[in-house]
Parts: sequence; structure tokens; C-alpha cells
Amino acid sequence: MTIIASPNRLGRVLPIASYVAIAWLLFGFASYGMALGQQVRAKRVVSTNLCTDQLLLLIAKRSRIASVSYLARDPLFSHLANRAQDIPINHGLAEEILPLEPDLVLVGSHTIRPTTALLRKLGIKVLVLKLAEGFEDIRRNMRLVGNALGETAKVDLMVSQFDTALTTPVQSQDLPTAIILRPRGMTMGQGSLSDAILRSAGLRNLSAEMGVGKIGLLPLEQVVAARPDLFVLAEFRPGHPSLAHLILQHPVLRMDQADPNGNDTSRVALPAHLWNCGGPQALKAIDILKRARLQLLKSKVRK
Repeated sequence: MTIIASPNRLGRVLPIASYVAIAWLLFGFASYGMALGQQVRAKRVVSTNLCTDQLLLLIAKRSRIASVSYLARDPLFSHLANRAQDIPINHGLAEEILPLEPDLVLVGSHTIRPTTALLRKLGIKVLVLKLAEGFEDIRRNMRLVGNALGETAKVDLMVSQFDTALTTPVQSQDLPTAIILRPRGMTMGQGSLSDAILRSAGLRNLSAEMGVGKIGLLPLEQVVAARPDLFVLAEFRPGHPSLAHLILQHPVLRMDQADPNGNDTSRVALPAHLWNCGGPQALKAIDILKRARLQLLKSKVRK
């Protein structure tokens, strides 16, 4: 019996076969270079995750970036959105990535797993980066990307500058207290990057002291009963209200604390792009919280 493939079927099979052949060629060249003891510098790099986007945009030259995730262009979430506007975007799908013929793909630990598995099966180098849960994770992820790109000297300097600017957390029970609130009442506790940022800014994270782990939910009643000195709220997009954000605007979150200009010193909105991904931008989040802490202390002295 003779089986004749339809033109439509061939149209689907041939491109996939081409991608497989290209991938194996790339893999062969990379293996040859490593066998000679040479460092193979990735020339076409794809990032599929918002947090890996930030590191790629920070470290790599534009000419080496083949694609970033669709969130990389959104200034609400992406700290380097201005650098991503002319870069092709992807949604983490293999059919988007393979035609780009990358020699390195950066993925997060929660990236679509079938995509990661297929890329590896085709011989494409994949670097998985875990979500930063502290400052040491920031250093590690920066160095991993720097090594993969052959930019170790550049990243070493960045890490050194980061460490120089980073302040040592003050250990005291007399520090002002704070609770982080995000949409739906989500909060960050012990073992999270947000907790490390708060402590570095000279604030006690009440969520951590109340037993919340890296991430958790706090009922509004429990938040109010804790009576924190400062509410650290997630900044949201103006003109785009949602039920998830209603809790952040609840009147019970407004304390009777104000500066001479009448500004509420018990609340501070922290832009999401400064602390949703680990990177040097965390230093800017710390600076905002330090200023909020100073204003809070001044308002208490006036009372």
C-alpha cells in the first residue's frame, strides 16, 4: 500500500524538519568549539520570561538579543522596557522560538516546561534561572547570565557596584514596622526578596513576624489589627481598576499620619518593576522605602 502525504501535511512536516536540522548543526558547532577548549559566545539569545528579560537587557548588546517576552515592553512590570521596544517578542512557545534559530535561550524555573524540554532535545542550549529570593540570588543570576554571554568582567563590575550601594540591614526591635500588600491581599514574608528589601531599608516586616513565608494571604482584619507603621502597596496602572486592587484602596489602610503638606506618610506605593524581579533595580526600591521611613519618623516626632 502506498501512502501519499497531502501538500498540507508536508507543509507542516518540512518546517519542523528544517528546525531540527538547524538545531543539530548549531549543537555540532558548539560541541566542536568546546572540544577545542574555546568559549562559545552566544550570538542569538532569546529570553522567555520577564525576569530573564531584565538580565538579558541589562547585560547583552542589542545585536545579540533575538527576542524577549511580551512583558518586557510593559513599563509597569519591566524596568528596562525602553530597551525592549524594538525587539521581537515571544510568549514562551516553541513555535515562536525555533524560527529565530537561537544558540541560547533564557528561561525561568516556571517557564512552560514542554518548551524547555523540546529546546533541549533539539540541542539548543537552555539556561534556567530561579526566581531571586534574596540579594545572593541576584548576584548568582547576574553571574550565570554573564558567564553564558561571555561577559564575566562586565558582570563582575556590576555586582561590585551593587554590593557597594547595598546597605547592611539594621538589627533592632525599635525599627518602624511595615506590611507589604499586593492585589487580592497577597503579602511577602520571610525568605522573599521583598523581605530582604524591607530589612535593608531599615523596616521590620510584620508579615514575616506573623509567620508568613515567601508569599501568602493576610485577611484585611488581620492587617489592620497588626497596626503597622507603614503600608507598602503595589503600584497599579491608573485608569485600569480591578477587583484584585480594591483592597489597596480601602480607607482602613489610611492612618492618621501626614507630613506638613498633608501627604499620607503611612502608605508608600512601590513600582512593580523595581521589585518583582531580582536585579540592581532593587536598590531603587530600597531608596524609596528609606525616604518613606524618614518621612514616617519625622511625622511621629512632630506629634
